Amino acid sequence: MPVYQLPSWETASDERERFATLLRSGVASPWTTSMGRLFDAVSSLTGLCRRASFEGQAAMAVECAAESAQADGEDFAEGYAMDLLESGDPGGSRVVDWCPTVSAMLEDLYSGVSCDRIAARFHAGLADGIVHVAQAAGLPRVVLTGGCFQNRLLLSLARQRLEQAGFAVYSHGLVPPNDGGLSLGQAVVAACHL
Repeated sequence: MPVYQLPSWETASDERERFATLLRSGVASPWTTSMGRLFDAVSSLTGLCRRASFEGQAAMAVECAAESAQADGEDFAEGYAMDLLESGDPGGSRVVDWCPTVSAMLEDLYSGVSCDRIAARFHAGLADGIVHVAQAAGLPRVVLTGGCFQNRLLLSLARQRLEQAGFAVYSHGLVPPNDGGLSLGQAVVAACHL
């Protein structure tokens, strides 16, 4: 069985220790709600992109790998599990727990599963996670927006699975789903308040 080596940081040991200290302390280590950070993690763990030189590079590498698996006839039915947990907040909000995803991904890496297949399973699991969130919200319509929905594969999988679950799905057509669309939305809201 092949042995997978987790990516090593291309930094000095004192820099690694500073990173570890920040993570342990929580200082300068903010929580994020960005789906993009999941793509960054997958890209780094698989070695597809360990050091990005432009915004979205890591996510693009994961999408490209998943599309390659799709071109090779990969079945997108089996995604990595993403659990939906109660957050413990008084409002009853929920959070997506991606720890099972990372654990299963590491098992696949250690077992010699290709990065393309891992990227494909990640996309499928993420699409399933989106359906779980929509079901928990209990609303009949879902709008898919944000920079990660520039990823055509994720958009397609999420739309397909949401529609199969009975949701009406909306996504961008003329306005981009990323910051360009956000700035247009801000301008519309400001115009309404004037």
